[in-house]
Amino acid sequence: MNSEFRVYHRLSRLTKPFQRWAYAKGRHFTQYYLHYFMTKYTAKFIRKRAKAGVGYVFRDKEVKTLSAGIVEFMLKNDNVKDTSEEELTPELLIEEIKRLLISLDEIHKRQMQQEDDLQKVCCGLFTKKVAGNLEFSERSNSGLERSTYFEVLHRKQVVADIEAIEVNMADLVPTLKAVSNYALSLHKCCIKNVGLDHGKVKEYWLNRGPRMAATMLVYTGYSFLITELTGSMTFSDRLRTVLIAGMAVLVAFFMLYYRLPDAISSSICRSAHDFYVETKTKDFYRSGVISVRRRNDSFDD
Repeated sequence: MNSEFRVYHRLSRLTKPFQRWAYAKGRHFTQYYLHYFMTKYTAKFIRKRAKAGVGYVFRDKEVKTLSAGIVEFMLKNDNVKDTSEEELTPELLIEEIKRLLISLDEIHKRQMQQEDDLQKVCCGLFTKKVAGNLEFSERSNSGLERSTYFEVLHRKQVVADIEAIEVNMADLVPTLKAVSNYALSLHKCCIKNVGLDHGKVKEYWLNRGPRMAATMLVYTGYSFLITELTGSMTFSDRLRTVLIAGMAVLVAFFMLYYRLPDAISSSICRSAHDFYVETKTKDFYRSGVISVRRRNDSFDD
C-alpha cells in the first residue's frame, strides 16, 4: 500500500503542473467567451431597441464601446466581489454607462479636431491675453505660453462637452434603464457557465488526452512493426513512416486542444442566445412593439 502511494505521489508531482496549466486555460477560455458573447448580445439588444423605435439611436462605434464597457465592468465586479461589499445594481450600472458615454471616442476626436483648429487660428495672432496675465507673443520662442494657452482652451472644451452630455442625459434614461436591466439579467444567465470549464478540462484534456496519446503510440508502433515484417524497408521508407505518423499525432492533438474552447464557447453562446431571443420575443413581439407581420423578417436580427 505504501509503495503504491509513493508511486502515485511521484506521478502526481509530474502531472500537477500540467493540470494547473489546463485548469488555468479553461478559466481563460471561459472569461474570454463570456466577454465576447455578452458584448455581442448586449450590442444586438441595443440595436434592436433602436430598430424598433423605442430606444436611443447610437452610432455603431458607440454601441460597440458601450457594450464592451458594460460587460467589462460586470466581469470586473465578479473578480472583486469577495473583497467588495457593494453589490452590482442597475443604478451602479447606469452610472457606469454614463461614464462610458462621456468617454466615447467621438468626443475625443472632436476635441482633437477643435484643438487643431484653434492652433491654426492662434498661430496667426501677434498678441493674445489668456487667463488674465498670460501673454502669447509672436516674438516669443518659448513654447510654454503656447502650450498653457492650448491647455486652458482644451480644458474648457472638455468641461463643455461633459456638461452637454449631462444635459442630454435625460433623453437617455429609458434606454439606460432597459440596457442596464437587460445586461444584468444576461450576466446572471451566462455566469452560470463559470464552473463548466473545470468539468470540460477534465473530460477533454485530462481524460481523453492520455487515452488518445496511448492509442496513437500503439497504432504507430503496430503500423511500423507490420510494415517491417511484411516487406523490406529502406531508411527513407522508415523515415517517411515516422514523419507521417508524427504528423497524424500532431493533427489529433491540435483537434483535441481546440475541442475545449469549442465546447465552452458553444455552451456560453447557447445561454446568451436563448436569453436574447426570449427577451426579444417578450419585449418586442408579445408587447406589440413590432408587428407580427414583420416577425419572420426580423427574428434573426
